[in-house]
Amino acid sequence: MKKFTAIIAAALAFTGASAQYVSLQQGTTYEYKSTIYQENDSMTMTTSAKVISVTEADGKMTVLTEETTPMPDGMFGEKVDTTTTVYNTADKSTTFILSEPEKARQEVIDMIKMQFQASGQFVSEGDMSSIITGIRVKGELSLTINPDMAPGTKLPNKNMRINISQQSMTYNIWNAVVEGTETITVPAGTFECLKVTFVNKINAGDGNQKINVTQWFAPGVGTVKTEQSLKKDEPLLKQELVSFDKPQA
Repeated sequence: MKKFTAIIAAALAFTGASAQYVSLQQGTTYEYKSTIYQENDSMTMTTSAKVISVTEADGKMTVLTEETTPMPDGMFGEKVDTTTTVYNTADKSTTFILSEPEKARQEVIDMIKMQFQASGQFVSEGDMSSIITGIRVKGELSLTINPDMAPGTKLPNKNMRINISQQSMTYNIWNAVVEGTETITVPAGTFECLKVTFVNKINAGDGNQKINVTQWFAPGVGTVKTEQSLKKDEPLLKQELVSFDKPQA
């Protein structure tokens, strides 16, 4: 089970006809099923998500969604995360904020604490404070799409740099392209989606990695399906929308 830990961390790090690619109704619930692959083995996880707030300012609708994922075999209990999506009414664009500095910094801190806990190693408050002080994050990872984008439209590259004392890591959304619309059937139903592909480039001290990502976004819903792979014949993750419920207005 240990061999899945790094992949789980990466997977949880990348969710009526309307213009936006997100539900603007508070209380909307989602359930996703994820299958994670490693060598000749695989495991399944379920993520429950709920829109906990929708706010408007300067023509932009900010949607906060809380996601809860029980970790396999109780490794770390459950992971609770809050994601941010912004819909701009002026240009009909939807921006998925995949990671921002303060959130990424806290995730690094939590991961370090979990690693110490899993290893049984004792770390004093002073040492932990010193480690936390040395964590610096710059940049933001995000993806912006709108329904008017033609097939072949290229999206801007994004990058984030994380420094931990003398070590550094960079994460990049690279070569993002709108492939066009595609009808997708998942357990939650059939959706007309905008298909987007990109490469998640991870550069760390112990090596580099390129993860190929394909995502399908449905109007008024959000992410319907996600696939990640190292190569075409080497899948890492497959995630599908199992249920979607929007409260009655």
